[in-house]
Amino acid sequence: MLRQPGQRSLRKAIAFGLVAACSIFFSGCEPSTSPSRSPNVSRSLSRNDAPAHGVVVHGTGDPSVDVPAVQAAVDQGGEVILAGHFSFDAPATKPLAPGLEVPAVGLPPAAEVLIAKAVTISGTEDEQGGLTTIDGGTIPFYVAAPGQSVAIRKLRFVRPTSTAISVFAVTGLEITSTRIEGVVPFANLSNGIGISTGGGIPDPSVPANTGLISGSVRIEGNDIDMVGGTSGVDNTLGVVLFNVGVAGAPVDARVARNRIRNITEPAVDMREIIGHGSVEHNEITTGSAIGPNPRNQVIRVVNTGSYRVAHNSITCEWASGVVEGIGVFSKFAVWPVDDAMIVDNDVDMRAPAGTVFTDFSAGIGVFGYAQNNVVRDNRIRGAARAGVSIPSVFPLPPLAPATPQGNAFIDNRFVDFTPSDADIFVGSHAFATRIVGPGTVDDQGTGTVVGPTAAARWNAIAGAQNAHPRHQPAARLQDLRLSVARAVQRGHWRRGCERRRAPCIRARGRRSRIGSGAQLLLSRPDGVLRCPVGRAGGAVSTA
Repeated sequence: MLRQPGQRSLRKAIAFGLVAACSIFFSGCEPSTSPSRSPNVSRSLSRNDAPAHGVVVHGTGDPSVDVPAVQAAVDQGGEVILAGHFSFDAPATKPLAPGLEVPAVGLPPAAEVLIAKAVTISGTEDEQGGLTTIDGGTIPFYVAAPGQSVAIRKLRFVRPTSTAISVFAVTGLEITSTRIEGVVPFANLSNGIGISTGGGIPDPSVPANTGLISGSVRIEGNDIDMVGGTSGVDNTLGVVLFNVGVAGAPVDARVARNRIRNITEPAVDMREIIGHGSVEHNEITTGSAIGPNPRNQVIRVVNTGSYRVAHNSITCEWASGVVEGIGVFSKFAVWPVDDAMIVDNDVDMRAPAGTVFTDFSAGIGVFGYAQNNVVRDNRIRGAARAGVSIPSVFPLPPLAPATPQGNAFIDNRFVDFTPSDADIFVGSHAFATRIVGPGTVDDQGTGTVVGPTAAARWNAIAGAQNAHPRHQPAARLQDLRLSVARAVQRGHWRRGCERRRAPCIRARGRRSRIGSGAQLLLSRPDGVLRCPVGRAGGAVSTA
């Protein structure tokens, strides 16, 4: 049926009228359960330039407006955009959970804004690269959102007190692309980002509801400058992750690609994680100021957890002879640290000239209740008592010392490094330590196995050193194949494949004939190791 022009005009007029009427009706409606807002707070909230279902909050620089405006926005959940310059310089009114309110260990009783719902809070970036700024405030953001996911992105915190972001309960957390510029200590303690289900350092005698934090935890791409701590007085840390995860609801924590500096305590401190914790690709410079604690590490992984510390650049400038670039340890037998991988880190120990080094001075230290941890392919520079170390006694008296056992130091490099003792130190309580690669060794342990080169390891695996391939049973080769496959599966080497006429295992110029067939290519900083994965006969021999 053909429509007349007049009918089309009438239909358009009716549709326009209905849309306009609905807009007027809904704009005048407000749910009776919505919190009342002061006119100033209302003016700082806008949906005009927000994404769907989101809200934009514009900073005013007045804490009496900014804090309640942000609180009102995050109470709605969903997407929140913060734009402009905010001031949180007002008394904190949101109480922390009783488990966190421990003034004796440096936590204030309240925070500025409570995040209790699933929300994504994002800042904006101007043409000069400046981020949305939040000035001051005692714990600007406190996350207590059990079972909810929270993301905080692209915000700049300037001189908050205690910590910029404190997390007590969450299931899925992302803190990315933020800047933290100085944190004012509270009771001589400050953190850039603090994630913990209980106040104080984890202890098996002090129960904590660790299941409050679970799922993915991503702390990535942040710039954290903890300047402001007083040397010998304040403990200033970068990222803290304590007492998180439970069986059935583990944590997968990743602290990566952050720049952290001017700390007096660890840049990254992970303790008691049920799940996995990785610290990777971070750039850390301590500065010279150091806290009052007797032993310190720039990166610290402690107690239970599956830890990986890899590809970090660490410059330790602390003026102390009782520090380590990376520390892997536990003082509790019920919470041992097992199977940590410390791989491909650059550690530069820059203690001032004349520093007297102690047992706990090293580029990398593994001690206490520590078993089967691997320290591999790291580069140590500068000066310390040792490059890689297992100190003799830990825990310290009156506690009984532990027996670190089965730990491996493999192919670490000591570049322009000056030890006061040796490149590698193995203390008197260590058992069955394995050492492969270069460097001087001071071995005071029991059952230490020292293999000078990677070739020695592979010949031991093959079980056929100095033997011709055709004189060995085929079963020996199968054992070798299985050993290589397991090594690759566990991530001990990066893998690729190639075919050659004369497959071999090569390490530091040594060549071992293996027969014909496909090869597994295992790349290494000092060359490659090749092993057959296809058809071949015989076992390894030295050519």
